[in-house]
Amino acid sequence: MGSGEAIDRAQEEHNLAEAERRRFIYKDLESVIYKGFISFSAQWKGVTLGFRTPDKESQEELVGRVEEGSKSWKIWLVSTYLHSVDGFIIERGTNGPWYVSKVWVESLINVELDVLCSVCFGLKKRMDRCYKLVEAYCHEPYSRYNWRIGTRPRGKTYVGQVWSSINRIEDQLDEDMRNWTHTRAIVGAMSGKAAKSLAQSEEKYVKSRKLAAQRTIERVVNEVLFGEVTPPEPEYIEIGGEKVMVPTISPQSLESLEAEMARAMSGEKDLHDILVEDYKARAKQHMENSRRAREEARNRSLESSQDESGSIKAYTPEQMEELGIRKSNNPTSVQSTSEVDRRFRDYLDTEVRIGWIGLKGIPEEATPSNEKSSLQDRLKKRNPTMK
Repeated sequence: MGSGEAIDRAQEEHNLAEAERRRFIYKDLESVIYKGFISFSAQWKGVTLGFRTPDKESQEELVGRVEEGSKSWKIWLVSTYLHSVDGFIIERGTNGPWYVSKVWVESLINVELDVLCSVCFGLKKRMDRCYKLVEAYCHEPYSRYNWRIGTRPRGKTYVGQVWSSINRIEDQLDEDMRNWTHTRAIVGAMSGKAAKSLAQSEEKYVKSRKLAAQRTIERVVNEVLFGEVTPPEPEYIEIGGEKVMVPTISPQSLESLEAEMARAMSGEKDLHDILVEDYKARAKQHMENSRRAREEARNRSLESSQDESGSIKAYTPEQMEELGIRKSNNPTSVQSTSEVDRRFRDYLDTEVRIGWIGLKGIPEEATPSNEKSSLQDRLKKRNPTMK
């Protein structure tokens, strides 16, 4: 076994172990799929009450019976979710909740009704979370295994329908991949180069599917463990008198990277480009101000050292001593001509061009060919030689 195969195998074992470690997150979802409901038991005045999430038909009947938010809605909610009383199973017929409400629930005071409603709300929230988990669960290995051995969802629930639909889509994709493998084998018998190209395309497609599945699992698991991620409020900074929005940093996907590359190739400027341009403008302005200050100081020095006729004033050593002028042996400062200074000036003079970075690491302008002949004609003109 090569090193690459060993790494892939170790990665696969690690992924399976991680999938088992996070399986507890799908406990309610597996209960809905394989049992058809989520249940909860509560003690009420010495009697055990069993509550259970309704199926699709009962849920639709609850929505159609009464308007949500009223007191009668709470009565119908408890009557619909109540499944057993001290072991006695309540019949789940169309009018079962009606008998429960008339016999017992309508006689409860508001405080008691609110307590029982809190149990139903808890079950409802757990069911709502199952809707968010079902897509990620379909990409887990134990989900596909249960589907392949013939396990089908029990009861009539929306979660079970979604789980079945996604697994049927995965079955169709697997069948398409098998047909593609047969096609690749036929192409390989006629052209090895074409077969290699198809194999690379297939490998890229499989990796993209695995990456998308892994990102879906990570996103859903993070929402369950840490809550939904609310996008932060946009922040703006002022650059050159204009307000620019600060981009938010988020995990990059293949699609977002491709979109970012497209924006860069089209010449759209991001915050980094604006900051660089602002820095170059301020650096150029600083250098220009320094140059002007040196020129003005030089002119003032020349004016002060000339007399009325325009000739340069000369002082004897005695006059210099009398006026307090000291001769300095220090060299005058001149403009730096070092390699670092030259490169910095070249950097300031560069301009960011669209979609082209030269061999020297700085933007260069592309030189398109003026030849209008086709590629096939240019290939025919070549004279390959063996040396």
